[in-house]
Amino acid sequence: MSAVRLRHQPTGLVVTASEQRSQHVNKAKALRRLREAIALHVRSPMDLDDPASRLCRYLPSELLASCITRGGQLSVGLSNERYYAALCEILDVLAACDVRVSDAARLIGITTANLSKFIRRNPKVFARVNEMRAEAGLRRLS
Repeated sequence: MSAVRLRHQPTGLVVTASEQRSQHVNKAKALRRLREAIALHVRSPMDLDDPASRLCRYLPSELLASCITRGGQLSVGLSNERYYAALCEILDVLAACDVRVSDAARLIGITTANLSKFIRRNPKVFARVNEMRAEAGLRRLS
């Protein structure tokens, strides 16, 4: 049998891959799924509270900044090795902004439209952001 099952010990997240006959291919798929699960479900709290402005304490990490073009567009695709790390940081910023896309986009240094497009591009990310918004009592993104 060539199925692969991976468990992330700190969170208990478990993923499997068994579509292919090659264990190496299944391992790569399982690792990608685990990175995705961690990015979607594990949040690192951020403290944005500042007496002068809620939005002035955060600067994007070097990795996320490298995914933003000179024109201020978030440009990192699903096949890019930096995608899941960038996604994780974006979701952390969204969580810190009470899932308000405009505030998160301003913090990251991109437009609200660009962040919305990034969120909508991946159905799992879109679903997760809408779950987060529902938990915060906000309406779904459409």
